[in-house]
Amino acid sequence: MTDASVRIWRRPPARRLLPLAPSLLFLAFFLVPVLAQATTWWYVVLAVGAALVVAVGFLGISMAVTFPLAARAWYLAAFSVATFAVCWPFAGTYTLAMGTYLTVAAALLLPWIGARIVIPVFSVAVLVAGIVLQQWWLVMLAVIGAGIGLSMAFGIRSGQLREELDAAQERIATLAVAAERERIARDLHDILGHSLTAVVVKSGLAVRLADADPTLAREQMSEVETIARQALADVRATAAGFRLVRLASEIAGARSVLSAAEITATTPEALPAMSDDASEFLGWVVREGVTNVVRHSGAQHCAISVDGRSVTVADDGTGVDPSAATAGHGLSGLRERAAALGATVELSPAEPHGTVLTVTLPEQS
Repeated sequence: MTDASVRIWRRPPARRLLPLAPSLLFLAFFLVPVLAQATTWWYVVLAVGAALVVAVGFLGISMAVTFPLAARAWYLAAFSVATFAVCWPFAGTYTLAMGTYLTVAAALLLPWIGARIVIPVFSVAVLVAGIVLQQWWLVMLAVIGAGIGLSMAFGIRSGQLREELDAAQERIATLAVAAERERIARDLHDILGHSLTAVVVKSGLAVRLADADPTLAREQMSEVETIARQALADVRATAAGFRLVRLASEIAGARSVLSAAEITATTPEALPAMSDDASEFLGWVVREGVTNVVRHSGAQHCAISVDGRSVTVADDGTGVDPSAATAGHGLSGLRERAAALGATVELSPAEPHGTVLTVTLPEQS
């Protein structure tokens, strides 16, 4: 990230000169007393030449602000040395009138952490000199220089903080959009995966029953229509962020889907009391677990159990795929939900064959 002064002065060189030009009026505090004591023409030439050197060096800040920090620090040092080198030999203590230029240069060239030290040092040096020499106009210039320099440095720092805050807000907004997209994608996968699995299973059952038992086949197709309508409503609700999933309703739906898939289901008759967040999360666990059982396991029996803060979905199918623990959108989405709540997800083989999915919530859920 570029330094604050670079960002504040990010404009064409000609336009960067404009804010600095009015400051050249402070040269009057140097030229007027020096020229007032001039006795020869060469003294006037030296005074005007010294003022021009300071003016050129000060206006050069408009270019130096684009340099790296180390180069800006060297420029400030060179400007300070050059100012005293060209003015002090003939102007003496009147050179201290240039202290204001040094404080402004420090404000523009240094970051806040350095400017807040250098500016007071310059100003205090001029202030002490003015008091010792009893030059009260120097005391006034020291106070003015400190006020202008610190005000400019603080203003630049404030501009930097505003830019950083704006950038942080943009990053937060981008992350929020990404998180919402991930949530919608995860929820749509879970909802449609479960619903479409139920549609496929019940449609297949209806086809097999079409000739043998038309009445039962029509019942199955009626359930297909109900599931499809519910899936459509769930998709709309998920997109709006209002999708409600509860453990009890998901267990009831699991019984129907498992029955249609000709898988014997064992489910709890009663559920322990739990918070809405816990019920919603464990409902997603049952939905995802049963969907995987129907689609992938080839099982004959599926048992769903709820024990305190945990839910287990076990089947007697083909067992755990070695890559299942890390692959699959459904399991990935389930692990993301679990991580958000501090829950644990365990996928292990059953004995003598099959798969056991166990998800446990922390005590505070």
